[in-house]
Amino acid sequence: MENKNIYYVTIIETLKKRVEVENAESEDDALEKVKSAYDKCDIILDENDFTDVKFKIKKVVENEDENEE
Repeated sequence: MENKNIYYVTIIETLKKRVEVENAESEDDALEKVKSAYDKCDIILDENDFTDVKFKIKKVVENEDENEE
């Protein structure tokens, strides 16, 4: 009899980019300008902005092989 375990593995990649904002009246204004540009895809993060990867694993089920000899 063989146990077959099932796992979910989650891969989390982190991308980071620094954006310079000119002519902003405040921090909130600068943030809003960047969020708006990001939402319109004027700012796109790609593989050059990669900073980290993490893996998380969760055991879902442990199955027992039903074919006994």
